[in-house]
Amino acid sequence: MHPLVKWPLVLIFLLQSLVCSVADESVTATQTRLASINNKIKTLNSSLTHIQNKKGSLHNELSAIEQQLRDRLYQLDALQKKTALNEEKHKLLQKKSNSLQQKINKKQQLLAAHLRTRYQISSYQPLKWLLNQEDPYRMNRLLTYYHYLIQSNQQALVQLHTLQKDQLQAQHQLQQEVAENRALQQELSQLQQQLQQQKASQLALVTALDKQIKAHETQLSHYEENKKNLSQVLASLTTKPSIFQSAPFKKMYKKLPHPVQTQPGNIQKRYQGMTFFAEEGAAVTAVYPGTVVFSDWLKGYGLLLIIDHGQGYMTLYAHNQSLLKRTGQAVKQEELIARVGHSGSLQQNGLYFEIRLHGKAISSSRWFA
Repeated sequence: MHPLVKWPLVLIFLLQSLVCSVADESVTATQTRLASINNKIKTLNSSLTHIQNKKGSLHNELSAIEQQLRDRLYQLDALQKKTALNEEKHKLLQKKSNSLQQKINKKQQLLAAHLRTRYQISSYQPLKWLLNQEDPYRMNRLLTYYHYLIQSNQQALVQLHTLQKDQLQAQHQLQQEVAENRALQQELSQLQQQLQQQKASQLALVTALDKQIKAHETQLSHYEENKKNLSQVLASLTTKPSIFQSAPFKKMYKKLPHPVQTQPGNIQKRYQGMTFFAEEGAAVTAVYPGTVVFSDWLKGYGLLLIIDHGQGYMTLYAHNQSLLKRTGQAVKQEELIARVGHSGSLQQNGLYFEIRLHGKAISSSRWFA
């Protein structure tokens, strides 16, 4: 049995696959892919806008945090200066208080001496004055002097005590203010630390958003490039004259030229197609314009070339010596596409030719002029 009979199902499957492959590159398929990319770009742009808005909000929050940090630094600086000033005042008051305490101690000692003197004076009786021949006027003056002296010392002592009391009160107030300032300073320091942590967290989030934005922009650039390429392909597909626009293949019935120029006696109907026997290296031409959808070696067919002519019609050229067109190339009618050979299982030089409609072989002999 000839290999052409053994491999029809394989070829049918191959042709159907190639038809689908070519169809995927059609205008409709390209438009679908372009619409899909446009949707992706739209979604990505929306996501990018959302992220950028979020980043903008974070920058506003960071600005507010930095302003709060500046305010806290000003407050801390003012408190530190005030605390240092109060501590200096406290030291001066303490020094002054110590000096007053020394004066009070001296006054107290002097007053005690005066009291002892007064006691001694007050213990004298008029009889003792007479017996001791003391001058009573002199003693009276002396008593009056001590009386005023003691009274003056008592007033001074009271003033010193009052001053000391006021000074202690002022010192206590200063101590309380210093303590409050230190407590407020500690509170501000803790708040500043919290703000610094919040700032660090916000900055980390901004960095993450920047990376996300960069990734989105890279992906968006990729999509835009794909969109540009597909738009160019679509423009080419819609503006370039189609190889199928001149006339449908089905209207070429009994009008096709032979793929190989040879004597009529060298043409044989064979299996599902026709064989054109010719010299090795003879020209093989396309019977009608189309697109090459297969150009490679296939078991049972040797070097095989298949052309899609649209509307489900394909022509098959087998057992070639060499293939001159690649998959995807467009060919014109009677354009050179291969050279006659006997690759595969053919015993002598010749071209095996078929016409297929939707993957099924149809009679080829009636299609030639």
